[in-house]
Amino acid sequence: MSDKMLKTAIVLDTNFIIEHIKDLRKILEKLSKNFDVYVTEISINERISQKYLELKSKYEKIESFQKEYTAYTTIKLKKTFEDRFQADKKYTIKGYEEQFNDKIISFNSSKNVLKDVMDRVYKKIPPFLNTDNASDKGFKDTLLWMSMMDYFKVINENVNVIFISNDKGFMNYVETLQMEFLTITGKKIDIRNNNYYKDLLGETIEVAKVEEIYVKELSASDKSELRDRISTTIYNLCNVLQHEEYGEEYWRAAFETNTYFDNKNLLNAFEHMGNVLTDHTLESTIRASVIWGSDFRIKDYDIIPIECMEAAIDLYKTIKFKYNEYMTPFLNAACEIINRNYKELVVSNDDLPF
Repeated sequence: MSDKMLKTAIVLDTNFIIEHIKDLRKILEKLSKNFDVYVTEISINERISQKYLELKSKYEKIESFQKEYTAYTTIKLKKTFEDRFQADKKYTIKGYEEQFNDKIISFNSSKNVLKDVMDRVYKKIPPFLNTDNASDKGFKDTLLWMSMMDYFKVINENVNVIFISNDKGFMNYVETLQMEFLTITGKKIDIRNNNYYKDLLGETIEVAKVEEIYVKELSASDKSELRDRISTTIYNLCNVLQHEEYGEEYWRAAFETNTYFDNKNLLNAFEHMGNVLTDHTLESTIRASVIWGSDFRIKDYDIIPIECMEAAIDLYKTIKFKYNEYMTPFLNAACEIINRNYKELVVSNDDLPF
């Protein structure tokens, strides 16, 4: 079969759906113009489980409030917990079926499959995390992975698969999983993080190339000095110094991010940070959501001194123009610090079926 007939199938993990839930319909509409976009039954069930726990928490709060203030008020529920959950579950399943149609990858729950899953548990075969404290972390990921392999191994079409996820169980073992997928299905799979969909849609901003770069090999002492500068500068961009009533000082996160920073999106952000500074250069403070822009989901906790942003821009320019060969290590270090402020987005919106 010719390359022109080669299809590309995109499979979305649950964390992608949650991270982009507000814009999911629009993203799926764009992707579906050129790709076959799939979701797994495991991901749908996981989302239903999340909604179950969210709803249960709400009803428990109502019950707790009723017990505490029973002498003052009586609460009448419009629907019981079970009735409300069943309605939400039906609505969620219908939403996925309408959006993905026949592109839902089912899970085979036979005894043989569960036996294979348990074998992977014992042997810590990826996407189970092979760490001392991981226990059975990766059970859901393994069910998803096996359902994907079962589905694509019986498809006779010439198709490449792209799996989009931020889950460490997949991202930490890309090569191992790719080899297994090829062996089982005879097809190639590319495992990418959640922001890769922008590349597929051509929405990634290409950073201008620097024509003249002064290359210099750093000495051990220079590297140590640069490490300290990166650590301090990026940390100060993410945290603010607080003062307690009795003069004690402590650092507190200035923001929370629901978008996982990677080298590509951080590089894009730094390239545009100078323009942001120009627009706010006469202000003494700035919020993280303004610094990073609309490409990131940011929840502001506190304001950041504008000098911290200026220092970060100066640092980036130093790396870019003087030590460009260290750009990747710089971005790795910066992402590690910024992602300490990462918190997984928990969405509870009754108007969204996903």
